[in-house]
Amino acid sequence: MILLKLLAVVLFGGYTFARFEPSDRIVDVVCPDHSICYFYEEALDSLPFDSLARTDPYGYFTEPEWLTGDIRDEYGQLYLLCVGAIQIEVLGYRHILLEGEDPGRTAYRLEIFVDESSGRTQWITLDHSKLRLMTWPEFLCECILESDIETNPPRVIPNENGPVCEITKDYIPLEGIGWHEEWLMVRPYMDSPEAAGFETAWIRWVKDDSLMVNYWLMW
Repeated sequence: MILLKLLAVVLFGGYTFARFEPSDRIVDVVCPDHSICYFYEEALDSLPFDSLARTDPYGYFTEPEWLTGDIRDEYGQLYLLCVGAIQIEVLGYRHILLEGEDPGRTAYRLEIFVDESSGRTQWITLDHSKLRLMTWPEFLCECILESDIETNPPRVIPNENGPVCEITKDYIPLEGIGWHEEWLMVRPYMDSPEAAGFETAWIRWVKDDSLMVNYWLMW
């Protein structure tokens, strides 16, 4: 079982955010080629402190050295953790307009967790052409999942008193296909339903503000 878990980490690149709050949002950075996302030290700063850029069509990013509170893989996926947001009016505080900004429109600044050692946060402007906001369940449904079979087994219904599925293996990579409140609907990722013991099932993704699953970025 341990070897299989290590294999999953090697194949899928095990990642985790340094902090977790169920109410936080995940920011999927989807910058088009050669586009730039700007970071600001304060929510209403006019000029950026630093930036993040996608530098080639293969999806690689050029990012600041201090950006450690993120999840990425070698295929160009990059996720940041949003811990707050404010609504702003571009016209009225900004002295200059940067790429893609339109004077007079309402915008949002997102507070992004950027440094896992110090807990530092910075601000980034929500631009839907570059960023995609997701809830934790939405994010988890785009990952490979692992659930502790002893403490959080796949169940027939999204209820802790629901029947447990007849699992035939000690370790089963899972894929989320939907959610209901604190529960994810999952199916076996690499195994057939016959090999895993179930076709679809439910697992808890959160309980008492604790994340109940491990996750890896999907290819």
